[in-house]
Amino acid sequence: MKISTVCLAGVLCSVVRGLTISDKSVNESSSLLQGIIFEDINRCGDGGAYGELLNNRAFQGVLDFKPSLDNYEGINEKSELELVNEPLSDALQYSMKVSEGGFINRGYWGVNVKGGEKYTARFYLKDDSNVQNVKVGLKGVSSEEVFASAKAKKSEGDAYLFPAKSNGFQLYSAELVPKKSAPNSNNAFYLEFDGSDAVFNFVSLMPTLYKGRKNGLRADLAEALEGMGSSFLRFPGGNNLEGQTVDTRWKWNETVGPLINRRGRMGDWTYPNTNGLGMHEYFEWCEDMGMTPILDVYAGYSLEGEEVEEEDLQPYIDEVLNQLEYCLGDETTKYGKWRIQNGRKDPFDVRYVEIGNEDFFSKHYDYRFPAYHKAIKDKYPDIVIIASSEVGINFPKDEVLWWDQHYYKTPEWFIGNFSFYDNYPRNNTKVLVSEYAATDVSATQRLPQVVPHSHLLAAIGEAVWMLGMERNSDQVLGACYAPLLQNIHATQTKAPGIIEFGASSTALAPSYYVQNLYANAFGDKILQLQDPKFDPLFYLANLDTKRNRVHVKVANPTNQTLDFSADIDVQGFKQASASGKAISSYDPNAKNFLDQAEAVSPKPLKVSYHDSHLSFTVGPYFFGVVTLQS
Repeated sequence: MKISTVCLAGVLCSVVRGLTISDKSVNESSSLLQGIIFEDINRCGDGGAYGELLNNRAFQGVLDFKPSLDNYEGINEKSELELVNEPLSDALQYSMKVSEGGFINRGYWGVNVKGGEKYTARFYLKDDSNVQNVKVGLKGVSSEEVFASAKAKKSEGDAYLFPAKSNGFQLYSAELVPKKSAPNSNNAFYLEFDGSDAVFNFVSLMPTLYKGRKNGLRADLAEALEGMGSSFLRFPGGNNLEGQTVDTRWKWNETVGPLINRRGRMGDWTYPNTNGLGMHEYFEWCEDMGMTPILDVYAGYSLEGEEVEEEDLQPYIDEVLNQLEYCLGDETTKYGKWRIQNGRKDPFDVRYVEIGNEDFFSKHYDYRFPAYHKAIKDKYPDIVIIASSEVGINFPKDEVLWWDQHYYKTPEWFIGNFSFYDNYPRNNTKVLVSEYAATDVSATQRLPQVVPHSHLLAAIGEAVWMLGMERNSDQVLGACYAPLLQNIHATQTKAPGIIEFGASSTALAPSYYVQNLYANAFGDKILQLQDPKFDPLFYLANLDTKRNRVHVKVANPTNQTLDFSADIDVQGFKQASASGKAISSYDPNAKNFLDQAEAVSPKPLKVSYHDSHLSFTVGPYFFGVVTLQS
């Protein structure tokens, strides 16, 4: 192999020649390898991935977890709104009394109105309310143009999600189908009525949801996520699992069942969570996208540093055991029976459980991890346990245990650490890298004043790191970028979300396209590179035995235009069709923004393949995949 190190920008240089890619020696690849993590951060759950369009639908609060009428206003000057202590359920104690006329809700920074799409409006009305002719609709805030309207009628609801009656309230619903799309998202939901003194609760507007679910994901964001081709989903966090205090932790039992029974909580990223996107919805998300769930469970440590004392730990361990019984138990078990009553007969797919999150920040994982580990393995011996720290742990010698590692570093760090896992100890402790992202900001910085955007060099740095992980996927069994989503109105992290979104549009970051290209070129065998020499190019080849494909992945983190060629010594591939896709630009800072033409997106790559010889040109700041189909 010849490596040329003296190249001028824009000049074609011969870099990789004489390389042979062979099946003489292969390594097994992890079946998971590349997934995603979700936590409600950057307003990406409520107001993002979760389909609900109305903000503060059950008066649980907007800026803090205190009952309020924030985001509601009277429909005219005669309409007076009052927060009243008239419970819809044990979970939702406060309702809204409207004197007359009606009210509007402007959603999360607006309401997207799409022509021809079906929107389902639901609300609960107190039986003794003095109202007639209740009408709901969608209209422009500035233009006052009405895009859709319909009379609301009593509804039989859905016993699992929307009970028809509760505590003296009746469920009403209506379908809205706009004839045309609104020109922008500056729209509102309105409800108006004849009469006076009406009491409302749980005012909801759902668009047509992903896979036709009654409660679930916003379709455009879900479709973008599905396009990544991820193999697993880790949930519900991330930090949003832990709570600022033990008492404010994510509690699984408060996220299942009818939506009016979900009291919500103060999330860990400065805003309330409705828990409308709960444990059932996470598992359904996995099923709808063909992903393996990785369930993260609370393990006695919260973000302000509070830790459950060793002698007080058992009730929290029992909470996790109850959670697993809910997921896996049959009708003869207390919690399995509850799952069935909530509309889910079959058990959920729970094969991987992570104990805690980022416990390298905690002081006493040394007694908490072994206690949780033993309790889970005693009852569910086939579950793979994932540790969130290595500190103070004597890892078991008789089982394969995973260790979750997180990396937020500069692009240069990721490029320089391509070989990080090459000499990693091969033992019964395997690695899950469930959070990583290339960023130029210190890992301690939060709440930046400027919304961060993923740029091309960061994406290429991540691609180099991913190549290093895949070639060591006997040790690194899974990895995923974080954070997943980024609401442009409420970004809170130093690392940019891989999908940026507003009320009515999305933008896919360069990092998204690296993930997309990468996941869609999965191979179950890692092929041998005979005498590889890396830098400036980094590369890897795999074999997909099911689809009979060879994939060659190449990353170029420089501004040079380079040449790549290799001989493919893989049985059955002397003659094969060849195709390729790549992202590339001379601008390392190239970014994609909402409502603007994409600066970075995959383009076809011209590839030559004949009689086992492969060659193609590698552009500057490049990540590409070549596929050989036998």
